[in-house]
Amino acid sequence: MIPTMLLLTGCKAPPEAPTELSDLAGFLFEHFQDEDERGLEDGIVNLRAWLDVNIDQTLEGYEVANIDESVLDSVNPDREHDLENLGGASVAYETTHTTAAYGRTLLLEEQEEVFPKAYKTHDRKYLTDKTCFMSHECDFVDTDNRVSASYVIINVDTHSQAQYRWIEYEKDQYAFLHRAWLIDEADAGVDWVDINEQIYMGVTMPRDGGAVRLGTTWISAVVLDGVFSDTTILNTMIDAMQGEGESLDEFLEGE
Repeated sequence: MIPTMLLLTGCKAPPEAPTELSDLAGFLFEHFQDEDERGLEDGIVNLRAWLDVNIDQTLEGYEVANIDESVLDSVNPDREHDLENLGGASVAYETTHTTAAYGRTLLLEEQEEVFPKAYKTHDRKYLTDKTCFMSHECDFVDTDNRVSASYVIINVDTHSQAQYRWIEYEKDQYAFLHRAWLIDEADAGVDWVDINEQIYMGVTMPRDGGAVRLGTTWISAVVLDGVFSDTTILNTMIDAMQGEGESLDEFLEGE
């Protein structure tokens, strides 16, 4: 009966959400802006189930498989993507603060103050109305960002776009989604590394009276032989995402 109704109304079934973390992170990124929220809702439920079983290893950092080109094409369809050098990692972080507190801090506060160790500058332009977001009168905000950030021994300047979205995956239970991607190649200011791609997917949702945040970063970087190993780059990504959760908590506790 359901397939017949879908055919008659011209609707189509939502994409089927995967169940494994490597696929889930890319799925949530690719379908971030879908008008039909059912696929995203299922993805959040599947992510919660994954974390219920695998939270300990994900807190330490979890290497994710390379992603399909369709994930990158969802935001940069006209760019030629470098998938050969692409790698990624996911890190979970548990907090006593709420999902709403994390969402407000990431969307509305000055990010140089929230992440003073990471950002030298973070200039953000809101492309859509942000005033209705925290009250759930609207569920989507789009921003343009020019950022100078510190990574190990280099400073990286980027031009990126970021988007934020609420998803009500259960009645009165909201997940805060945040994705970002480079508009242009990053400028590392040195001649021994080229950063061609970098995309990020963050999901914060209620857990045990507080919240859990899962950050996933994929980066495509070509590094001169002998400077850094692939393991060093992966560990740098993991350290940065672990530090993100700690900085958020420090900021909220200092308010």
